[in-house]
Amino acid sequence: MMASFVFDECFDDKRVVRACNEQAKCVAERYPAHLKGKKDHQMLPELLLGESPLVTIDNTIVEENFRHIPESNAGIIIVYLLTPTEPVTSKLAASLLSKFKILYPGWHDECWRGICLEVTEADVGMCSIPAFDAGKIVRISYQQENFAHLLQSSLEAMRSNQIKACIIPVLEQGL
Repeated sequence: MMASFVFDECFDDKRVVRACNEQAKCVAERYPAHLKGKKDHQMLPELLLGESPLVTIDNTIVEENFRHIPESNAGIIIVYLLTPTEPVTSKLAASLLSKFKILYPGWHDECWRGICLEVTEADVGMCSIPAFDAGKIVRISYQQENFAHLLQSSLEAMRSNQIKACIIPVLEQGL
């Protein structure tokens, strides 16, 4: 089954979605019509309960709405400029995503559940959403040797810690 991703209202560009779908590596979906105009704290609980990670250019969405993100969530991919020199347009964000896809060819096979991935012009940053702490975002430079391997290993470690964090409370309750 092909992975799917849903674009946020602020990054809901039909040309970008079409270009993603033409690559035939995933199913890219436009922002759902019934959620248009809803505030982030209203749409995040509904949207992230599904299987499709949210792709957005809103680089403060997790920090500002952390308490509205379900503990079990599809994940969020944030595309922005680490060093802003211009506004992040759909065209610019699409080029940043393209660079990431080239450097991490397995992006479409990756499980993004519970992960916040930041895609910038110079690196990626990631953290576990259930344990979100803006000060503890792991960053990996695109210049880093073995970038794809380091990213995959970091994601696996984060998923492993998420699983432990979910199992320990259950075991403590004797279930």
